[in-house]
Amino acid sequence: MLGLVSAIGAIAISSLQAQSVVDSTNSHLLDSLSERVDKIEEELESEEKDIWDKIGVLTPIVSGILVALIGFYATNVYNRRQQIAEQRRKERELAVAQVQTVEKFIPHLSSGSERDKEAALTAIAALGNNDLAIRLALAYGGSGSRSALAKLIDSSLIDITNAASNALSKLFNILKARVVTIHRDSNFSANGFIASKNGMVVTGFCAIDGCTDIKVGFPSGNMLPASVILTDESSDLALLKVQTSDLLPMIEISNISLTPETRVFALLITPEGNLLTKVGKVLEMDDSAEIFMHPEPRNRIMVDMQTEAGSLGTPVVDEDGRLVGIIEAHDQQGIRYLIPAMLINELIRKAWESGSQ
Repeated sequence: MLGLVSAIGAIAISSLQAQSVVDSTNSHLLDSLSERVDKIEEELESEEKDIWDKIGVLTPIVSGILVALIGFYATNVYNRRQQIAEQRRKERELAVAQVQTVEKFIPHLSSGSERDKEAALTAIAALGNNDLAIRLALAYGGSGSRSALAKLIDSSLIDITNAASNALSKLFNILKARVVTIHRDSNFSANGFIASKNGMVVTGFCAIDGCTDIKVGFPSGNMLPASVILTDESSDLALLKVQTSDLLPMIEISNISLTPETRVFALLITPEGNLLTKVGKVLEMDDSAEIFMHPEPRNRIMVDMQTEAGSLGTPVVDEDGRLVGIIEAHDQQGIRYLIPAMLINELIRKAWESGSQ
């Protein structure tokens, strides 16, 4: 019987001690139970008792243990419910705060001014509402949203960077069908873009030099044969013609000069056919760039941008989705050199004038 009392007491005390957080009430209860167990053990050892005496001695301690356990359980359940209620209250307050934040910036987001939109989204992010800013950028779209997302990509928080990158790719997804891959002898060679509705495609000259079996791959998975209609080795450009009777979507070519610090966006198609957007900044316009692949001076745009290997011919656009150039090469410091839109326009103009398109 003495062993039973000790076992029951030990179970009760262990149950109370097993809780990660014991407040002052539970601590007092633990001390009280320990004292009662010790007292009962002393009474049971003091003299011989019959079974009913022992039961009478045990009844108070067993009752006390049960009441203590029930009370302790009820306290923990209550505390847990309080924590859940507090968490829900905080979530409601956060939702209300976000609504109030959005209300303040709605006039700017819907004003029609892309600069106002960019400023509003940047301000929302600066207030600590990065997720909200990203969701609103997706909802409102436009160049202002793209520019705001480009700023968020520079965040030191990897989750925010990834979310902003994904959102930016979604906003540029409208251009996905206009980006192609170039294949020579059935092997991937470079990227390119559709420059006219009748199927003219621009890529780098190096991608097709000396090749007669050329195919153009589309994000849809289609692969169509193409022929070379005009090249300019000095500009490292090639103009192809896809063999199709369908009208194709084309990228608009910008006629606006870039300035340093302008953000630009490279549009790459992954092997899975998804659009991947890379953000960069214009460093300078260099009309005498000496690229290690081509030592003679060339008219190029120098851009600070990280892209994957094999990005030759990748179209690079401004925040409005207009082509500013295609990637030609990169140097050993990782600087990308773009063949500017001006030279691409000249090649296309020559094709139209000669009737070779």
